[in-house]
Amino acid sequence: MAEPLFGNAIDYARIEGMVSQLVGAIASKPPSLVDDPVALRVEYQVAVDIIKLLTDIRFRCIVFVTAVITAAVTFANVATPGDPGARAAVGVLGFIATLGITIYELRNSQLYEAAMHRAKTLETRLQMKGSSPDGGNAGLFGERPPYVSRDVWAGFTAKQKREPPRNGPFMPFWFVSVTHDHGLALIYGAALGTWVYLFAVGLLALPVPAYLWPDLPLGYLRLISALVGIAAGVWSIYQFLKHNDTRLKQPRPGMS
Repeated sequence: MAEPLFGNAIDYARIEGMVSQLVGAIASKPPSLVDDPVALRVEYQVAVDIIKLLTDIRFRCIVFVTAVITAAVTFANVATPGDPGARAAVGVLGFIATLGITIYELRNSQLYEAAMHRAKTLETRLQMKGSSPDGGNAGLFGERPPYVSRDVWAGFTAKQKREPPRNGPFMPFWFVSVTHDHGLALIYGAALGTWVYLFAVGLLALPVPAYLWPDLPLGYLRLISALVGIAAGVWSIYQFLKHNDTRLKQPRPGMS
């Protein structure tokens, strides 16, 4: 009769040995059981759910940022029109909160790319068939079309159609290539620039000693603040795109 694992004292050595045996048994499974279609389909569904969750979080963040900016601008211009200190405080707090959401979005984008890569890999292992005759093994995510013109697509080789180039050439809209990251960069860059504008317009309107800066007419004050806000927005867009271009990315399925 086997001795109980749990008695007056826990036999950690026995438990560790059993866990090692279990791990070894799993690692030595026949190759035919590794790509079990049922297990792969369950994992594929999990990957799809993660992609849906990350996409939902992305849009919630965008809606939250735009709604808060609208409320803050209304508060600064209507509730406290003559209180520059309140404008500066709102600008600082809004900038910090939006910066935090932007950082979260950058990490969220990396996790989204990793989940997308996993879904494409599972589609290949499940041997899903593409919708077009020359689609090869491809599913919903592996077959996503790049945002290119029909003429560019017609010039792609069969291999390029199966694995489109990462960097386009994507079609532009108002001189901006249509990609998720470009859209996100514009949204968060504009949001951060707006907060900087509110802070600058409130700071410059504060009563200060004349040796720091002279009293400025309202028009000049708003112009300087607008230029500072635009500069901050452009810099934020640049930094967002720089992170997108240089961060670690998952390779395409089948590539080392």
